[in-house]
Amino acid sequence: MPDLAEFLVRAKRATYASQGEGGERVRTEDAGRQLTFHEASWSYDDLYYGTNPFVGRELVHHDGELVWAMTYYGRVVDETLRPGDVYAFLKAAMVRVSRTRPFRGPASYTDGVWAYTDVGIGGLDMFSGTESIVLAGREVYRLHYSGGRMRGV
Repeated sequence: MPDLAEFLVRAKRATYASQGEGGERVRTEDAGRQLTFHEASWSYDDLYYGTNPFVGRELVHHDGELVWAMTYYGRVVDETLRPGDVYAFLKAAMVRVSRTRPFRGPASYTDGVWAYTDVGIGGLDMFSGTESIVLAGREVYRLHYSGGRMRGV
């Protein structure tokens, strides 16, 4: 049985970062997008609204009990860019999520003129952080997140 951090890594890689390999995607009645992933007694649910800006929350249940939650708000801050271009790079960073940092992406990731950073404090029990993307030396995207363990595992 995976622990919480291992499950989060698999769930995140199977949903937003991968664009659908292993996760389920649905539109909600109130115009949200819901990404889900299930594995044995674990379930992951990421519900978000909007594209730029966007807001959302992630929940993890184990044996039907809520055990972990995170909220986030982000946007492309450079209005001269197409958000889709920025989000494509974001997905490349997000697929690198690790067991030691299962909240968003890695501490840093660079590809050419694009650079991703995630600065966070805390651990699975209680955490907060900010991720950003810099393109050719200027910040073009920022997201704030926070959350923690609810109970259980």
